[in-house]
Amino acid sequence: MTLSPVRSARALGLSLVALALPTFALAQTAYVNRKFSFTTTYPKGWLVKEDLMGAAVFFLEPPKPGAFTSNVNVIVEKVPPGGTLTDLVEAAKTFGQQAVTDFNLLAERERNVGALKGRELIYEGRQGQYTLRWSQLFAVQNGRAVAITLTADRARFNDVYARTGEVAINFKLK
Repeated sequence: MTLSPVRSARALGLSLVALALPTFALAQTAYVNRKFSFTTTYPKGWLVKEDLMGAAVFFLEPPKPGAFTSNVNVIVEKVPPGGTLTDLVEAAKTFGQQAVTDFNLLAERERNVGALKGRELIYEGRQGQYTLRWSQLFAVQNGRAVAITLTADRARFNDVYARTGEVAINFKLK
């Protein structure tokens, strides 16, 4: 079965999260997406771009000159009949190996997306001039797949992961 890794091609290009789950207690802003029927939160002060490159939303760290702009994107799409969370995760791993130079899978583990049972992939590699680290969280509910992807410079990943974790914790698919 071919299962779109929730348009991971788009997610990988701009975005994808640390090996120990930190405590998330930083200021957050509420977000509601009526088109794709979900709510979540994102770090206060980050920029919001909707309907960008196939994602429902991108949350972007305020840009810093000469630095990679850390970002989180959320994609919600229909899953083909019979599609599973395992199919989605395997498709994302295959795509990552093809799309990310020097792809290195660091961790794969269970991690909820809000109240939904989910899987997280953490990997690193290069895109263009940047050495990046990604976290991709996946969940499937009622024929819909969710992918929440964080992408950050490898050297800043743990800090950004700690500041963006509530996007997944507070995610609710309606």
